[in-house]
Amino acid sequence: MLIMILYLIENGVQELIYARLLAKQDSVGSPSFSKSKSLKEDYLYSDKEANVFTLTPGDIIRDDDNNSYEIASVEDLGEIEDTFYIFDVEEIKRRIPNQQEGVYYLTCIKGNISPYPTGAGVGTNFRNFKFSQPIGQLYPLDYKNDPLWFQVRPDGTRDTTILDVPSTVCAADNFIHGLVTTNDYKNSTTKEVIEELVKNPALNRYDYVTNKIEAQDGNAASGSENRLIPIAGDSPFPTEQRLYVELRRPSIARSGNHTFEYLGFGPGNYSTGFPLRQEVVLEDIQDFYAQAKREDGGIVFYTGLNSNGDLYIGNRKINAITGEETFLERAELLASEDDDEDVGGLVTTFELPVAFEQEITVDGDALFNNPVTINVDEDEPNAFTVVSNVDSFGGEDVTLDSASWNRSTIASQGDVVIHKNQVFSAIFRLNPRGNTSLAGQDYSIRTHVDVAPYNPTNKTPNQTNSSQGIAVTYGTSAPTSGDILLKGAEVGKTGSLGWIFANFYTDITVNVDNIMAMGGNVVRFNMANGQTTADLIVNQTVIKIQGVGDTNDGLRFISVNGLRTVYAKDTSWFEILSPINVSTAPADTSGGTAISNIGTAVVISSGANEWKEVGVLGAEALRTDTSITGKYALGINTLARTEHSDYEEGFVSSATTPRATLDVVGNTFISGKTLTDTNYDLNASLSDRTFNEIDNALLVGGDSTSPNDEAVLRVSTTNGLLRKCHC
Repeated sequence: MLIMILYLIENGVQELIYARLLAKQDSVGSPSFSKSKSLKEDYLYSDKEANVFTLTPGDIIRDDDNNSYEIASVEDLGEIEDTFYIFDVEEIKRRIPNQQEGVYYLTCIKGNISPYPTGAGVGTNFRNFKFSQPIGQLYPLDYKNDPLWFQVRPDGTRDTTILDVPSTVCAADNFIHGLVTTNDYKNSTTKEVIEELVKNPALNRYDYVTNKIEAQDGNAASGSENRLIPIAGDSPFPTEQRLYVELRRPSIARSGNHTFEYLGFGPGNYSTGFPLRQEVVLEDIQDFYAQAKREDGGIVFYTGLNSNGDLYIGNRKINAITGEETFLERAELLASEDDDEDVGGLVTTFELPVAFEQEITVDGDALFNNPVTINVDEDEPNAFTVVSNVDSFGGEDVTLDSASWNRSTIASQGDVVIHKNQVFSAIFRLNPRGNTSLAGQDYSIRTHVDVAPYNPTNKTPNQTNSSQGIAVTYGTSAPTSGDILLKGAEVGKTGSLGWIFANFYTDITVNVDNIMAMGGNVVRFNMANGQTTADLIVNQTVIKIQGVGDTNDGLRFISVNGLRTVYAKDTSWFEILSPINVSTAPADTSGGTAISNIGTAVVISSGANEWKEVGVLGAEALRTDTSITGKYALGINTLARTEHSDYEEGFVSSATTPRATLDVVGNTFISGKTLTDTNYDLNASLSDRTFNEIDNALLVGGDSTSPNDEAVLRVSTTNGLLRKCHC
């Protein structure tokens, strides 16, 4: 382009200069000055009625605050290179021009799946075909054997973080042109669509880490579509939250009076399709795809008769002879079938009572919402059995494994069995009654065994002194308060039935100064000045906490109420684990919250345990009378006064009722000597112990709080003398 320029030169002389424009006019800032903002054909113009503007480097734009920005560079947006077409549209909110935006749910299908040219007789020309995903597999198959099958790991455990089925892999058939199949009916074709869409250049620059492409919870109603996944994934830029896509209205071409005869037999002229020339019979699916295609986003279908007289209405076929209707391909939610009518593990609802003649095996969890009655004949084996399997390598109690009973004659063979009004179990444990703030005492009952090899035993249990008993363990676990051990070797004829691991508590509230939340569910109690945890608390000590939470400062600590086990300690503090996380506050880093401020009646008690005998054997030697409070009486050997016929009432009669606070039928021996508190523990042999005489071996009358005062009768063994007083 030539440009004439007129210059005014000195002394009023004008000079005309001709120059050539080396670049397009108004093209400053465009690549190589090749695009002009003044030329409409370069598309560097803006339309004020449109929502899209074209900008080039060098352009100046201003925002609403009148800030100016210069376009430094422009990159072309990626394109959607695959073909997707809209299969279905659901209107959530109608669009009203210039009034409200519309909300529509689109079901999109990939439409450019080409046959993969491999195999005999397959040429590369077939790659030019582009077919649609199968509409018949639009919805994943409902796999009734396990609807959450996709969460199962190879080792049989479940990954519950997986929320939806994997995507399919669709492939076009090499021989039936138009037929597209999936690798697994249980997988999702629509998820394959989304995964393929985000791989296109228009979206492949975005990440979907926080906003994952997976099933979402929430509403799907107009105005509250909180199941949406941003189209730009994790991108923080608002301008990228929209994807501008050119949508095209499909063209409709109609034609009539066509004869569809002998289609589907391959290339050739009309005569090659005659039955005389063919040795095969086309399947319905082959016949259908011979005259109907979904190719590259377009759909071809027809209504009419084929050479067999069958009527086709789109994907619906009506047999000319039987009138049978068949849908060759339609979107519907299908459930897995049950082969051979074998119920197996299917999720099935029976409307009427069902009788199973053979056994039922349930591999997963079972839930019964109504009463269950088990009714077996008297000659049948155990009515209800729970096999006891124990992980001995994990530190569990190997004596509870049913294999430990492989030589036993007991009917249950070591399993949990209910049969003929009998309950067989190695341990009976009670559910302690209580409330959410303070649970009740736990109790369990089991028989006693020695240390490995775990022979049944009557040895006295003792957790602290091995010279006076054996320490009890259950695998690698220690006993807990309330555990009852019954004699394992034999009942015996005297002594007791066994032992109970008794617990008792000491109030240490005054020893504790304040409480602190350490983060998570860890709560620390700090000892008061001059107080330590020594002799009061050890690891695994049970702490009973009551009364926390009826003040404002105590509300966040209310969950510590109950029986809590000390899991860590130092000389000046001990820590417990709350059943829930406890929120922190500034006081937790500035001296803690005083115990007096977390409740009006806080009591903190430290627990201790000791084995105590339970269940007296030979109780027939004793009879009691507790009918009047404060006048309890004990009779020893009062059975000697009974008649033989008193056996009908268990030898309980007026003859056995104690006639004094202590009623002894027979003689009495009183040694009048005692041991010091530690003498027994320090001397294993009787001959090594020292017995000490006492001043008041027997006292009648007088005052028990001041036994050395005047009495009616006093027997003393001190200095070997016998002192007595007669009234």
